[in-house]
Amino acid sequence: MKISIKTTLIIAFFCMLLAYLYSNLSYKTRYINRKVVEKVIIGKDVPRYYILFEEDGIINQVKVSPQDYIYYQEGSTYKKEAKVLVWN
Repeated sequence: MKISIKTTLIIAFFCMLLAYLYSNLSYKTRYINRKVVEKVIIGKDVPRYYILFEEDGIINQVKVSPQDYIYYQEGSTYKKEAKVLVWN
């Protein structure tokens, strides 16, 4: 199987382009304020614990462990660390 010079140059160009794009991407740490709106327990025999968080005006339902259910207090605000992919 023979590969032409033209095909080799195209492959090399795309590899260089991908390397350039990869070198200019990085992760930025952002902190999100989460307010506990409501705490919910579903089920009697096997309880499942949920907490409703409000983040930036959007309410999200998150399944948590029993320890986290006790830790988070209703009406309190907590900070969550989030990694965001950004272009340099």
